[in-house]
Amino acid sequence: MKGKGISMKGVDAQLEHIFIDSIGEIELIPNAEEYLVAVCCWGFLNENYTVTTVSEMIRKMKYSYDDSPLVQGMRNLQAFDFSDEELVSLMLMYRHIYEEGLWTLDYGIYSRHSEYEQIQQGKDGLLRRGIIRRIGNSSSSPERRADQKARFLPTPAAFGQLFSDRNDLVSLDALSNQAEIITASSIQRTELFFNEINREDVERLYQLLDPEKFLAIMDRLRAKGRKASASCLLYGAPGTGKTELAKQLSRATGRDIVMADAAKLYSSYHGDTEKNVEELFEAYSYIQCVSSNAPILLFNEADGFLSKRTDLMRQAIDKIENRVQNILLQALEDFEGIFIATTNLADNIDPAFERRFLYKIEFQVPDPQTRAKIWLSKIPDLDRGEAMILAGQYRFSGGQIDNVAKKRDIDEAIYDEKPSLEKMMNYCDNELIATSGNTLMEKIEYGQKFFQHGGAMS
Repeated sequence: MKGKGISMKGVDAQLEHIFIDSIGEIELIPNAEEYLVAVCCWGFLNENYTVTTVSEMIRKMKYSYDDSPLVQGMRNLQAFDFSDEELVSLMLMYRHIYEEGLWTLDYGIYSRHSEYEQIQQGKDGLLRRGIIRRIGNSSSSPERRADQKARFLPTPAAFGQLFSDRNDLVSLDALSNQAEIITASSIQRTELFFNEINREDVERLYQLLDPEKFLAIMDRLRAKGRKASASCLLYGAPGTGKTELAKQLSRATGRDIVMADAAKLYSSYHGDTEKNVEELFEAYSYIQCVSSNAPILLFNEADGFLSKRTDLMRQAIDKIENRVQNILLQALEDFEGIFIATTNLADNIDPAFERRFLYKIEFQVPDPQTRAKIWLSKIPDLDRGEAMILAGQYRFSGGQIDNVAKKRDIDEAIYDEKPSLEKMMNYCDNELIATSGNTLMEKIEYGQKFFQHGGAMS
């Protein structure tokens, strides 16, 4: 890349000429340097400076020219090897992104004739080089779609390169219409326990998402011509820690979570559900390109999104779900970043999704040894022998154990005494929809045998 630079020579004359002759036609300025100066003039007018002489006006405008963050960002574009027409096109985009945010570009801000013509002058070279892309018309009105001209956005890759120091230009708030944003700093630390078969897989995820290692790994994948992405399917029994693992990965690596919200994605209006899914992935692609620590895109309880497509579509809802799944399949094919999905219904997953996930980790109900650790972590003052008895008797998930621990805390607060083992077993029985019918003594004897065998019983 060759740098063009900006000469300050004659800027007084430029400012005076442009201020007098061109400020009213800011989008028609053909020269990139003059366009920058015109932006300063425009900013000067919007600030309502009080000046008494032309020289004072020019002095204050020169100060704006040197120190304006907007102008500095636009000046940085001149370090790249673009023609003057291409530079002005990019500067127009930059100014709108800076002032309005990236997503307003999707709603026809290039509809003004003068600005559209200016974009047109440099678009061909930028399109050919993959710097910008043509976007569709988001208007639901056929009349408005026909009236509006073609519009353009920087591609995600170009956006990340050209605006890498401006990650504030794309906010996670841009995703609020399709997802819930969970910041890493808001997640409390929770100790998780997994069966031995899962521990290596879980540790690999922590290592992979470590900020420094992740960047190096993604660079290595790109060098080998592979997609720079990490996708993982966490599946298995309810309450086994799938969602909580995603949150703890976020907390440990400082990555915010963009959690897809099915209630926001699905719409009763024709075509809006598909559009919402597309916009979610598109918005994420821009955010991760400029982020120094890419967020996690999480589809929690993704059964409805990943389920098998139907060949016989009896109802309109079948057609919608099939279209959404096809969009999701393509989005994952092109995806770059971090994608995690959780589901309890692995048997119902469409086979086409399987290869889209790099890692597939099954979580089963904890074994007795792991259950005992969970009991002790949830209730620290529980006697170890009692924890072993409960772990041996009740084949609970971590979520069920957490429920019992909460019941214990509530009763302890109400009655001001620690519940007995018998009471704890009552809590456990109530947690089950149907019990085995064993008597209390039979349960205690079974738990004691488990304890005597060193936790070897299943």
